[in-house]
Parts: sequence; structure tokens; C-alpha cells
Amino acid sequence: SFHRLVVTVQAIVLGGTLSILLFVTNVPLTLTLAAFIAVTLLLSLIGIAWPGQIVTPIAIAVVSTIFMLEGSGVHDTGLIGLIGSVVVAGLLLGAHGLVTFGILAIVIFVSIAVAEVSGFFVPPVPAVTTLQEVFLIPLLVGAIVFSLRMLINRLRQIARQARENEQTQIATNRELLQLRDSLETRMFERTAELQRRAAQMETVASTARSLTTIQEPEQLLSSICQIVSEKFGFYHTGIFLLDERSEYAIL
Repeated sequence: SFHRLVVTVQAIVLGGTLSILLFVTNVPLTLTLAAFIAVTLLLSLIGIAWPGQIVTPIAIAVVSTIFMLEGSGVHDTGLIGLIGSVVVAGLLLGAHGLVTFGILAIVIFVSIAVAEVSGFFVPPVPAVTTLQEVFLIPLLVGAIVFSLRMLINRLRQIARQARENEQTQIATNRELLQLRDSLETRMFERTAELQRRAAQMETVASTARSLTTIQEPEQLLSSICQIVSEKFGFYHTGIFLLDERSEYAIL
């Protein structure tokens, strides 16, 4: 998860910061950075990650700058750490952090390089800095920033598309469940209706069989009313017959 990533990066940076105490002369500043990282690491462990997201790339940039100033200047391996701070900022802070620390890395490098070229700053470990290097490294850092920004945007697009697909799938599954429930309900209703009609038909057939043995019309009509009332559960059953002139219906 992202929280685990923040904690892991902080732990690595804290270990690296403590390990360089044997190689730098500016021990108080390095210890101060280590203390800040340790505090933000503890905060991250209890669920507060945003201080570590900010302090960690800053610490990498500062430590790398110290290495460059106490070593070979822009030719020092600390330049790799300076570029690394840009990458870490992109991972922890997103596109805005990537651009901000990219600009910061370029400013730090150009400032040291210009100071070396102008003779204002002489690295403890001598190295010749040319104008070509002054422009080449910032272009390299800019290319890295641009590439990582494009990568972050692409990953965000993929994540957004994945969330949209997930929501679409959830909606589709919900519709399928509703359709299934509707079909089951209709099937149960249809089955109950067929069973009711089958029972009625069986009742009609049973009634017809019972009436075939009766010959007298009066008894037949009375038996029909009685059987229909019993078989179909009617409270009252009656038969109306027209009179000889077909003028009145007689119960």
C-alpha cells in the first residue's frame, strides 16, 4: 500500500543519512536531518504520513547537496542522490512534488556549477566544470521529470479507468441480480398459477365424474351447486334457469 511505501522509503533514507555521518564534516546538520526523518517515520507508523512525504525528499536533496559541496561539486556522486530526491518526490507527492523538486534540483545544480565555473566556489576535491555540463545535467533532470510526470499521469489514467470499469461491473452485476430476482418471482407466480389451474381442472374433472351417475334434473342441479361450493370453496352457489317464456331467471 501507499502507507507502506512511505514508511519503507523513510526507513531507507534514515539509514542512509545515519551512515554518511562517517563521511561528512557537517555532522550537526546531518544529525538534525536524521532527527526530522526519525520523527516523521514515527508519525507514519501511527498513521500520519504527510510529514514524511515532505521531509523525506527534502532530506535526500539536502544530504546530496552536502556531499556535492564537500566532495567534487557537480562531479560528485551526490548528484545521483539529488536526482533521486526528484524520483522520491514523484512517488510520495505526485506530479506537483515531482515538478517542484525537479526545479529545486536544477537550481541547486546550476548554482553550484556556475559558482565553480566563475571561481566563486572551489570543491575540496578538485574537478573541472565546463559550461557544457552546466546545461547538460539540467536537461537530463528535466527529461527525467517530464518522463516521470507522463508515467504518473498514465498510471492515474489507468487507475481511473479501472475504477470506472469496477463501477460498471458492479452496476451490471446489480442489474443481473435484479433481473434474476424478477425472473424467479415471475417463475414462482407462473408456477403457482399453473398449479392453481391444474387443481381447478382436476376439481372440474372430479365434479364431472361425480355427476355422471345422477339422472334426475332436480337432484343433478342441487348436487352441482353443492359440489361446486365444496370443491371451489364458494360460500354460496346458485343456478338460475329461465322460465318457459325466457322472461325471468328463476333460482
